[in-house]
Amino acid sequence: LGAGLAVLVAAGCVAVLFVAWAVLGDLPAALAAALACTAIALETFGVSAALLELNVLAGPLCVMSMGMAVEFAAHFASALGAAGGGPDSERAGEAMSQTFPALCEGAMTAFLAVAPLVLDPVLISAKYFFGMWCIVLAAGALNGLFVMPGLVG
Repeated sequence: LGAGLAVLVAAGCVAVLFVAWAVLGDLPAALAAALACTAIALETFGVSAALLELNVLAGPLCVMSMGMAVEFAAHFASALGAAGGGPDSERAGEAMSQTFPALCEGAMTAFLAVAPLVLDPVLISAKYFFGMWCIVLAAGALNGLFVMPGLVG
C-alpha cells in the first residue's frame, strides 16, 4: 500500500467518522461505520491488487470505494444504535430486519447500474470500472450483511 494511498484511506476514514457522528449523533455507531468503510476500502484494494494491474485508475477507485462503502455500513450501524435495550443478539436481529432488505436491494441495483459497462468495447471501462465496482459491491455486501452483524451478535 503506497504511502499516498494510505494517507487518502486514513483521511477517508476520519471523514466518514466525523460525518457519521454528526448525522447519527452516536459515536459508537459512527466509529463502527468508519471502521467498516475502511475495511471495505482495504479489501477492495487487496482484491484489486490480486486481480487487476494497479495503476492510476485502480488507486483512486479504491479510495472512492469509501464513499460507496458508507451505504453498506452506516445503515446497519445506525439501526443498531437505535435498537432498544436488551442482549446484543436481539439488537443485532432488530437492526438486521430493518436494514437487510435495503442493503440487498442497493447491492443488486448498483450492480445492474454498472453491468452495461461490461459490454463497452473499451477494455478499460469493462476491466477497471465494472470490475472495481463489482469488487466494491462484493466487499460491501460481505461486510454489511455478514461481518458487521457477526461482530455484534
